[in-house]
Amino acid sequence: DIPNPPSGGNDEDGVDVTQFDNFLDTNTSFSLEVTLTNLLSADSYLYAWIDFDGDGNFDADEFTSLVVGPNTGIGDVQTLNWDIAGSGADVVPGQTFIRIRYTADNS
Repeated sequence: DIPNPPSGGNDEDGVDVTQFDNFLDTNTSFSLEVTLTNLLSADSYLYAWIDFDGDGNFDADEFTSLVVGPNTGIGDVQTLNWDIAGSGADVVPGQTFIRIRYTADNS
């Protein structure tokens, strides 16, 4: 379960958290739609981690990313994909956390 942030603490308004409602610890993959805007004339980058094992760390096997092309417009939907089986991530049932970073910096 992904907890709802405290009132006023939600800065990830491009993510509908109900997408996590049907996630099971037996899933071998997971996709997350993110609504964003890239009005730059260059690529931007979407980085994300889900703490699948609930250990409080965002590990390399819990990471995914994608390149967002230039000038995608306002409210563009991009899909992040995790290949849980392929990455070897351990999935532990229970509450966990996600970190999403959207940036023009590719490092």
